[in-house]
Amino acid sequence: MSRYSRNMGKFRPISRFTVLPNWERLLIRLQTMSDSLGANDGLLESLGLLLDKRLTLAKLLARVCLRVPEQTGSWAVLVLGLGSNPRVIATNLAAKSADRVLGLKAILPELNRRPSSKKINLSGWSSKVKSGFINVQSVGSYENQPVAMLSLSQSTFDQPTQQYLQLVANILSLHFEKYQLQEKALASGEEFRSLTEYLTGGLVVINKDMKLMLWNRTLERLTGQKAKNVIGKELEQVFTNEEFEPLLTEIVKLFQTGNGQSFSVDLELDLAAGKSGWYNFSGSLLGSTRGEAAKAAIIIRDISNIKRLEQKKNEFISIATHEFRTPLTAIKGYLSLLARDKENLTKKQSLYLDRATMASDRLVSLAEDLLQIAQIEQGRITVKRKVVDLSALLKKIVRDFKVKAAQRGLTLTFTKPEFEAKAFLDPVRAEQIFANLVDNALKYTAKGSVKLTIEKKGGSETQPQVLVIQVRDTGIGIARDKLEGVFDKFHRVHQTEQVREQGAGLGLFIVKSFVKLQGGRITVKSRPGHGSTFIVEFPLVKKQIVARK
Repeated sequence: MSRYSRNMGKFRPISRFTVLPNWERLLIRLQTMSDSLGANDGLLESLGLLLDKRLTLAKLLARVCLRVPEQTGSWAVLVLGLGSNPRVIATNLAAKSADRVLGLKAILPELNRRPSSKKINLSGWSSKVKSGFINVQSVGSYENQPVAMLSLSQSTFDQPTQQYLQLVANILSLHFEKYQLQEKALASGEEFRSLTEYLTGGLVVINKDMKLMLWNRTLERLTGQKAKNVIGKELEQVFTNEEFEPLLTEIVKLFQTGNGQSFSVDLELDLAAGKSGWYNFSGSLLGSTRGEAAKAAIIIRDISNIKRLEQKKNEFISIATHEFRTPLTAIKGYLSLLARDKENLTKKQSLYLDRATMASDRLVSLAEDLLQIAQIEQGRITVKRKVVDLSALLKKIVRDFKVKAAQRGLTLTFTKPEFEAKAFLDPVRAEQIFANLVDNALKYTAKGSVKLTIEKKGGSETQPQVLVIQVRDTGIGIARDKLEGVFDKFHRVHQTEQVREQGAGLGLFIVKSFVKLQGGRITVKSRPGHGSTFIVEFPLVKKQIVARK
C-alpha cells in the first residue's frame, strides 16, 4: 500500500526508503489507521486534542489522564517512571491509590515486557476487583528514566482501543523527546550566554549578509552601544569609520574562502566616541549550510597597552642599538689598525686578533638586526622597488659566499634559468633576503652542498605567473614540530651543540618581513638529517613592463 505525506496542502507519494521525521510518521500512521478508528469519532477527536502543539508536557499528561479513561473504559491510567526506583509521573488516581497500584507485584513484571496487553490479578488493589486487564506502552524517557503508560481495565482491550493507546503512547513519546531537547537547548543556551557575556574580549556574531546576530556585554562596554540597538543591523551601519575598511575586507574574504579559514588584524581606531586605541580583530567561521558559510564570530580585544609596551620596547632597542654601535665602530677601527701590522704580531697575538675581529663582527651584525627589527615593527622600513634581475643577484651572492663555502668544505652552486627571471623588488632588501638564506644554509650544513634554483609557475587567468626561488641544503634539517615557529623572532630551532655558529634567531624573521613587504611569500620544507629547502615566491614581471623600465 502506498504512503503519502502532506506538503503545501497536497499529497505526494513517499518512497518506502524515505526517512521521515517522527511527527510525520505519526501523522501517516493516523491516516492509514483512520479506517479502523473511523467508527469512533470520539477516539479521533481525543487524538486531535492531544496533538495540539501549544500543549506543555504537564498539560498533555493531564489531558491524557483525563481523555484515555473516557475513550477506553479504563479505570486507571498511570504514566510511570521506571528503573530501580519507580515513580508516578501522572495519573487519574488519587495519590494513595496510585501508590497501591504501583506496589502490585502483578504489574511490575509486565513493565519489562512492554508493550503488552494481558489479564492480571488485581486482588491486591481492591477486594471488589479480583482481576482485570493491563495495557503497557513504552513512551520514551524522562529525566534519564524509562517511562511507560499503563492502562488498567476490568474488560479486555479490543483491537481499535489497543491501536488508540499505541498512538497516544507515540504522541507522549514525541512530547517527552521534545521536552528533553528543549531542556538541552536551554542548558546549552545558558552555558553559551554565560560564556559570551563574561568573555574578557568583545564578541560579535554576524551572518553571511553581514547582519549582527550577537553583541556581548564586553563589546557594549568597549563601544558604548547596547546590544538591543545593534542586533539585526548590518556591520557597516555600526562600524561606520573608514578605519574599519580593512576589517570589513577581511570578513568578506572569510565568507568567500569558506570553512577552515580565519583572520587576525590589528587596527588603530576610535571604537567608541573619544576612545582611540589599538584593537585586535580575530575571526573565523562558525558553521556551514549546504557547504556555504552560515555565520562568522569575531573576537575584539583591546591591545592598546600591549602596543604601548611594544612601542617603548622598540624605542629602547633603537636607542640602545645606536648607542651600542658607537663604541663598536671604535673597536672595529682599532682592530683594523692592528690587522695592518699583523706580520709583526706573534702567532698567539694574531689568533687573539682574529677572534676579537670575529666577535666584533657578530656584535655589529646583531646590532644591525635589532635595529631592523625595531624599524619593521614601527613600520619605518621603506622599500624602493624597481625591476631586479634575480639571476644576476643570485649569481653575485654565490660569488660572495664562495670562499666561506670552500672553507667549510661545501659546494655552493646556482643554476641559471633559461628564461628572464625579473621581479619588481627593492634590490638592497632582495639581496638581504637571499644572502641571509644562503648564510643560514651554510651555517647548518656540515657536509654536502647548497644549491640555488629559479623556476616559474602559474600563468593562468586565475593564477598569475610567479618566480619560485629555492635555497636547498643537505644540512641537519628541521623537525616537523619546529617548522611552524621557524620564522618567529628570537626562535632558535637547534640546540647550541648542534651547530658551529650561533645567532640570536632574528635572521628568518627579518627575511620573512622583507619578503612580505615586497608582496612575496616564503615557506620551508625540511626533514631531520635530509636538509632544508626555503622557497621564496615573487610575482614575475611581464616583458612589456620590463621594456618600459
